[in-house]
Amino acid sequence: MTPTSTEFANLAEENALLKEQIRKLTETFEAKIRLMQHQMNDLIKRVYGRSSEKIDPDQLLMQGMLLDLEKSMPPVVTAQIVGETVVKEHVRHKHGRSPLPEHLPRVEHVQDIAEDQKVCDCGKALKHIGSEVTERIDCQPSSMFVNAYI
Repeated sequence: MTPTSTEFANLAEENALLKEQIRKLTETFEAKIRLMQHQMNDLIKRVYGRSSEKIDPDQLLMQGMLLDLEKSMPPVVTAQIVGETVVKEHVRHKHGRSPLPEHLPRVEHVQDIAEDQKVCDCGKALKHIGSEVTERIDCQPSSMFVNAYI
């Protein structure tokens, strides 16, 4: 059975149609592969790349805009100042928590070791070296006070 011209034309059209569909699918798959490779490279750079030298693309854009702005601005004439400029000194703030108010009453809780542990192995009495005070503010229904743990 030999194909007639109409069947051949239909087969040729069908073949061309199938080839076009395959070409489109191939293009979309290649685009997806390129996108995934790009994403994978970005993730690899984020995980294994240098963390201290990250460049924000918006920052580069901003620098270009500032350079263009500087070029368009007229030159500024600066005056020379003769003498010294006195800068007001700043006050350094201490780090850590601020002390609790002195007007609040303090309730002392002394935590000590047992009497049998106050003797050295050689038989002499141990000396008290010092103590550390930790204060916590506490509240009772009608009054406030400070617990001082020594």
